[in-house]
Amino acid sequence: EAKILKKEADFVKFQLDELVKADLSEDEQEKAESQLKIMEHSEDIKTRFNQVLGLLNGPEYSVVSSLAEVRSLLNPVTSFALPYEQLFQRLESVRIELEDILAEIEKEEQEIEFDPRRIERVKERLSLIYQLLQKHRSKNTTELLTLRESLQIKADKTTNVDTLLANAKSLLEQHTAELNKKAKELSKSREKGFVPLCNHIMTLLRDLGIPEVRLKIQNETVTPGPTGSDSIEVLFSANKGIALRPLAQVASGGEFSRLMFCVKYVMAEKTSLPTLILDEIDNGVSGEIAIQLGTMMKAMAQRHQIITISHLPQIAAKGDTHYFVYKDNSSAKTITHIRKLDEKERVSEIAKMIGGAKPSTLALENARELMER
Repeated sequence: EAKILKKEADFVKFQLDELVKADLSEDEQEKAESQLKIMEHSEDIKTRFNQVLGLLNGPEYSVVSSLAEVRSLLNPVTSFALPYEQLFQRLESVRIELEDILAEIEKEEQEIEFDPRRIERVKERLSLIYQLLQKHRSKNTTELLTLRESLQIKADKTTNVDTLLANAKSLLEQHTAELNKKAKELSKSREKGFVPLCNHIMTLLRDLGIPEVRLKIQNETVTPGPTGSDSIEVLFSANKGIALRPLAQVASGGEFSRLMFCVKYVMAEKTSLPTLILDEIDNGVSGEIAIQLGTMMKAMAQRHQIITISHLPQIAAKGDTHYFVYKDNSSAKTITHIRKLDEKERVSEIAKMIGGAKPSTLALENARELMER
């Protein structure tokens, strides 16, 4: 990024310096082109001007002298009639205008000179203008002057690019050092909790039917990001003599569900969460383990509101409130409903979890027993 910015700044400065050095002016191209035409045809122009001067005010024949003679002839009769006076005034105007034209032609004729070195300088100047017009795809010098102004604005912004980049680099280094410091502090804080957390979770997992469980948190330092500089992986083994391996590779569905529940159980003790939602966290669990899982949920519910989705009667029986979720296919579009069950409906629904759609008397008794426990 720094190299790109520096390169862009240098390019802007190069273009600006080139246009500043050219020192262009408004309409310079048109004026130079006209000037060059006059100088290249100076001999012909000078000859023609001299011929005109000879006709207007020559020694042998002079339009100016003729007009003066005509003026003398008309002047005595101007008082005889208004039209005579008007003709005299018009003739006077022509004389004045002619004398002015004569003076202008004399001035222009005197200024014309054939100067090869000056012609060469004008050609060089026009060549430079044409090159700049082509280079910057401009139509005239006015557009080049507009471009020079815009480049000046850009250059003003990038004049201190080296200083800006140095300051930005220094600031980046400061923040990077602060980031690395905070990341190390976070890593140390986390590492202090690895062993106690694993021990706590292993104790809970043993209560949930995994007596030989071993758990270890492996940490690898990586480039700091939003979550710090730790790449954490949980190593797990559920059986004696089996080496610890990444959780995703070795844990069964039931083991994974129980581990996740224990993590949430521990986290619920440490954080102020008003509500915990557990979606079929009892997957792969049954029997006495399911009862123990329900007991732990009950304990968690003393500090938090627990909402759990479950298909296990042992879990459902532990809840303070039971909601039944079902789908209605009676209309063109399926609609999902949820309904709070009363005590009798709740016994019936738990019995269905035990014995199917038409629960037996024994299933109903088992349901009541689970709820009483």
